[in-house]
Amino acid sequence: MLLTENERLRLENDELNIDEMRRMKLKV
Repeated sequence: MLLTENERLRLENDELNIDEMRRMKLKV
């Protein structure tokens, strides 16, 4: 399955955001 550059970037962003949210929850 080939992803366009935009789709791949969006997926990477989503993963980064999820990581950030997890870290925030752990900190609190």
